Amino acid sequence: PRPGPEPLPADVGGRPGEWVSLFDGKTLDGWRVVTEHQDARQGKARVDRGRILLEEGDPRALIAWTGAFPTTDYELSLEAMRVAGGGDFGSIFFPVGRSSCILVVGAWGGSLVGLDVVDGLRVNQNPASKRVPFQEAQWYPLRLRVTAKAIQAWVGDEQVVRQPIEGHTLAVSQQLVPTGQLGLYAWRAAAAIRGVRVRRLGPEAEPEGEWLSLFDGKTLDGWRVVKKFPHPPEFGDGAGGDVHVENGQIILEKGRPVSGIAFEGDFPTINYEVAIQACRLDGAYDFANMDFPVGNQTCTLVVGGSIKRLAWLYAVDGHGFFNAELAPVTEFEPGRWFETRLRVTDGRIQAWVDGKRALDLATAGRGLWSLAHWAKEVRPFGIITNLGTRGAVRSVRLRRLGAEPAPLPELPEEPGEWVSLFDGKGLDGWRVVERFEAEKPGEGPVAGGKARVEEGRLLLEEAKPLAGVACTRPVPGMEYEVAFDAMRVAGNDCFCLLAFPCGPTGGTLELGNVRGAG
Repeated sequence: PRPGPEPLPADVGGRPGEWVSLFDGKTLDGWRVVTEHQDARQGKARVDRGRILLEEGDPRALIAWTGAFPTTDYELSLEAMRVAGGGDFGSIFFPVGRSSCILVVGAWGGSLVGLDVVDGLRVNQNPASKRVPFQEAQWYPLRLRVTAKAIQAWVGDEQVVRQPIEGHTLAVSQQLVPTGQLGLYAWRAAAAIRGVRVRRLGPEAEPEGEWLSLFDGKTLDGWRVVKKFPHPPEFGDGAGGDVHVENGQIILEKGRPVSGIAFEGDFPTINYEVAIQACRLDGAYDFANMDFPVGNQTCTLVVGGSIKRLAWLYAVDGHGFFNAELAPVTEFEPGRWFETRLRVTDGRIQAWVDGKRALDLATAGRGLWSLAHWAKEVRPFGIITNLGTRGAVRSVRLRRLGAEPAPLPELPEEPGEWVSLFDGKGLDGWRVVERFEAEKPGEGPVAGGKARVEEGRLLLEEAKPLAGVACTRPVPGMEYEVAFDAMRVAGNDCFCLLAFPCGPTGGTLELGNVRGAG
């Protein structure tokens, strides 16, 4: 008898980084076709010309690896092709510690890529899922990396998944393979798979996510006390309250109406977590607000504000934002310590209060603002009490979650000087909006149209309903002027819609709406 492949050790070989093949190109040795839990017509699997062929099933064809497989700190690589049909063609069941998850490839219209299930959200409900324009009869390299901290995935050179693990629940929609096993499947599609390999990942040279203390418990070294805040006169003269250290705590006395401190050290703009413990000593309003960077934008997390039981963001698209299903968070009783943890990643803002998730926002295509009257005074990161409230803070910590992009330069503040936001060559400083909120309540987000640069022009292709770009550079909220040229290339509806900040709110200017003449 022909010997099968050597069983894969749980640690994937003796040396980190050494690839181990899971498919010999000739047989399905080491694999089994999964038939249990299947509905209707089970798709078959066979080997043909060095490829695993998954025939179109109703609804799926699925194979599972029968050897040992790691549960963390590993990388899986394969190539997948859609042969026929319009469904998933390279989806992967994979272990994550004691849980399992699914990397869905080519679902929901043939282009959706993402994780299923994260925090109870299916792949089509997860704002972090992406669209990739897959073509039939074309090979696509897929790479999946699982560590104790995160799940990452790539299609070719494009990263399509970066999902932190801590603070999230991972699951599968249907347990078709046992937890801890690897599975490959196609859903209402015929697929070909080749080059299935796995390798163990070694320890990182510099561990990611190590907490760094920003407060030594004795002094305000590294912090600046804000003496004066610009503020509407009806709320006070803007004088910041006294700030001092007492018994290992930062005490923020009542201001008129704001008190705050700004961190003066190096602070990341994306892919980080910050955690503080805070206590309301006196007053009834915000006692532990955090003003923080999100790429080249800034935002404010309000804790215990005018809605005393909520943690919410000010402002998102000109309005306060909180997740109704996660609120109210808790009663912020005076004299009790609460820990607030804020996570900012590429595409998401999340917050927890005493371990309970209080906030979860997908930031793609959203405009973010700080409370306008204190934004500049507390950059890059600030802690603030508001409206005559006295608070205490301790245990201020920061950790980085990954590499961050180099920030774009800020706009000059010299009045009257025009600054170009578009160089006529590329989309530097702009982000193509991948999805928009649906017009009708209850409907999911809709995909945005494409944008590109051609002959010195930014072209927004006709889409149903919208195509758009968002400026990622910081722009003023008031006292500014913006100018541009616009042209209708095709269609008879709105050909230019400008969404712009106006202090703590925002506005929209539409050109050519209502069949072209509005």
